[in-house]
Amino acid sequence: MSDQTALRTCHHCSKPSPSLLRCTQCKSAYYCNRTCQSAAWDPADGTGHRLVCRRLRKRAATAAASSSTDVNGAAVANEAWRDLTNHVQSMNCDEAYRQMCLVQDEIQRLQSCVEFENQTKVVMDSSSIVSDEAPCPAEDEKYVHEVETCHNPDTEICNEVSVVPNEQPASVHRSKPEHFISGSWLRQGGASSIEFLPNVKSYLITLTGNASSCLERDSLNLDVSLVANEDTSSDVSLYNAKLYGSNVDNPILSLKIPADKSVRNGEPLPQYNISLDKNSISIRIQFHNPTPGESAVIDELLGMDTSAFSSTTSDAKSLNHLCCRTCLNMIIRKDDTNQSVIRSVLPLPSGYWNEITDYLICYEGQPTVEFNSSSTSAIQNTALEDDAILILHELDLEKEAGICELNVKGYGEYSSKSVESTFVESGSQPWKDKSTRTDSDVKTIACAICCSTLGFVSNHDTNTYRLYKHLLSCALPNTNSNIFARNTCGSFLAREMIRYAESEAIYTFIVETESHSTLSRCILLRMLSWDSIMGTVDSSAHQIQYQKVLKVIFEETTIKSSSMTSDNPMDLRWGGLDLCCPPIQSNSGITMTAMMTNTNAQTKATSVTISLSPGEWHELKHSLVVRSQHFSDAVRDAAVMTKLGVLPGKGLEDRAAMLSFLSIVT
Repeated sequence: MSDQTALRTCHHCSKPSPSLLRCTQCKSAYYCNRTCQSAAWDPADGTGHRLVCRRLRKRAATAAASSSTDVNGAAVANEAWRDLTNHVQSMNCDEAYRQMCLVQDEIQRLQSCVEFENQTKVVMDSSSIVSDEAPCPAEDEKYVHEVETCHNPDTEICNEVSVVPNEQPASVHRSKPEHFISGSWLRQGGASSIEFLPNVKSYLITLTGNASSCLERDSLNLDVSLVANEDTSSDVSLYNAKLYGSNVDNPILSLKIPADKSVRNGEPLPQYNISLDKNSISIRIQFHNPTPGESAVIDELLGMDTSAFSSTTSDAKSLNHLCCRTCLNMIIRKDDTNQSVIRSVLPLPSGYWNEITDYLICYEGQPTVEFNSSSTSAIQNTALEDDAILILHELDLEKEAGICELNVKGYGEYSSKSVESTFVESGSQPWKDKSTRTDSDVKTIACAICCSTLGFVSNHDTNTYRLYKHLLSCALPNTNSNIFARNTCGSFLAREMIRYAESEAIYTFIVETESHSTLSRCILLRMLSWDSIMGTVDSSAHQIQYQKVLKVIFEETTIKSSSMTSDNPMDLRWGGLDLCCPPIQSNSGITMTAMMTNTNAQTKATSVTISLSPGEWHELKHSLVVRSQHFSDAVRDAAVMTKLGVLPGKGLEDRAAMLSFLSIVT
């Protein structure tokens, strides 16, 4: 480290240190350790280094494009880069892993400390301004404010005073931006969907659920105008988009859409295209100069929920009322001392690569951290959670009347071992939770009243209970709100499809339901994309709730659920993939040339099969059918034709494939 670096102080705790770490992105912030860097990256008040780093990088890129290269500045930057690289490379993998584990434990405490300091500062500032005409408060109405020092003007002595507040101040959270939509289309009972495509920097607006035969294409016109924004620190600009018909005083649709502020610099207004059919109106708004990096627009649409550090955990007070979603049977143990059993909630590391980069922002070494929850053990009186799993300790659960352990099939598994072995030999493999260890057996955790499956426990760690959020309900007494309402069977399937796509490059799911007949109904799911942002609005509500979605092609069919042998294979092909027959030859018999030229040679499973209860299966089907109505026929036909090679209703057995989406809970 150079002498200049040694004299700097940490940007978070303001403590000097001889070995500071500098942000590798903007190279303008220094931290004494990774704990300070993680806490300062994206705190709850939204004033973290994440936004500053993004603006500095954009400013540096603009300056580099409009000016010549400074040789002396490059030499200084290279010298600082070498110093930082030498310091980072001196750390071993164990130290990096230890620091990574400490981040999640410390982030909640550090954020609460920052929020408490901000709350105290606001109270002190507001109390320091007192009007001369204001009446003096009564003795019992006087408030005591926390101060750092007590000053005595007579003796010129300052005594340090430590004040412990009687009550923790309320947390300060950034308000989520509200997006509204209006127009005659919604007032007449129609619906609308707005999809943001970050890769091509465009919006696709679809109006459905209303007769459009009375409209003509020549009479439709879209007016897009820039909205004046006084917030100069924002990285996005807002545009007014209004769709008019023959009556210009009564717009068909009116909404505001955000876009990257760099798009407006020297560029004309975005172009648009309107297509009309008998059932829907489609509007595509295309911004100019499509470039990667639409994180600012995504943050605006989702309300700053895209960062790993901005994700919020469940309330510990609500988790003490955890119950089965089917029969509402309480599963948390009751404490004899009337104290809360679950006293704190900590987030689990996420497995999505766009969030892992936030953890490793200052680490240039090889990441060796295991990001699934199989290596995580439960902590008593503490709940560990991610977007789909809730990990609780055995002693925090009601074992007699709440839950029970059963040696039966687990969630999503098959009841027949012969069926499972057949699928292993065929082109489809049975689904398995990625958080379970391959070398350990598991027991099913079920509700003690209705015997509904809730989760599982591994034999290698009998104190750690892993429960699925979409099978649980959690709400305070005398309230109808369920904090796990967003966790559904569809969101769980979306999470698993993304994990299998990232880890095993499998993009097709076969969702079956339990049946006593030889023919079993199933839903075929094919993944299209998982980076879309979509919001849907109907006539009952005019506020858009944007969310991350997984776009899929789905189709309902029937397959044989028993008596499947190699002599009588089940013939099931979908989109050019053989979902049932075994591979033509093994891996050892396929050369590299044959693998590149022979498209029929299958060397691995092409799909994953998961079994759901009849209630969950029908809930999934209903959700897919309802959400498919937000796409126009032209978009549906194009997506199905691209992925399956046939038009809807023109394939094998004249089955109708549809385009829909599943919500991704973050």
